[in-house]
Amino acid sequence: MEWVQGSQDDGSFVGKNNSSLAAPGPANSKTYTLFARQEGTFLLYTMGDTTSTANQLTEGLFGAVNIQPANAEWYRSQVTQPDLKLATTGNTPDGHPIINYNAVYPMGSTYPDGTAIPADTPILNMLDKNLNIVHTDLTAMITGPKHGRFTQPEVNCDAAAGITPRVSIRSSARIQLRRTAGNRIASLRLFITVA
Repeated sequence: MEWVQGSQDDGSFVGKNNSSLAAPGPANSKTYTLFARQEGTFLLYTMGDTTSTANQLTEGLFGAVNIQPANAEWYRSQVTQPDLKLATTGNTPDGHPIINYNAVYPMGSTYPDGTAIPADTPILNMLDKNLNIVHTDLTAMITGPKHGRFTQPEVNCDAAAGITPRVSIRSSARIQLRRTAGNRIASLRLFITVA
């Protein structure tokens, strides 16, 4: 992944560059804009930890950025039986559930710890209607628009074939980071745009 605007895109304070770190405090956030030349998974981790104990990594400052085609949709692949029942509208003749991928939790629903689930929170969709990440899932199902296939031709993934891929993808990811008063990571939001 590459910078789009310059050194302010990587969340560092190194050398003579101006700081691109988010200011401490729960209300502060910072958006980082990065460019990815192709789809795929890219590691995201700290390279500024100069301690011998790698405190930043052990505190959880690592992850992955997944670049998907335009209009990709992300759905949870692992849900509880009660959640699956809420998203099920019926069964096929052979007993398989018919899933409403746009289902939302009914008013008054709570998480297992008793916390109220906000109104209009999707059950399976990992993004809400405002494109905020509301669920995470390491084995998420990624589909094309309207839970279907991607409309672009398949990219040739056989390196031995020597054929140039037919699809050119331009994408960028914005990462929004919020820190606590103690300068710990409070939340990390990722926005991906593919053209």
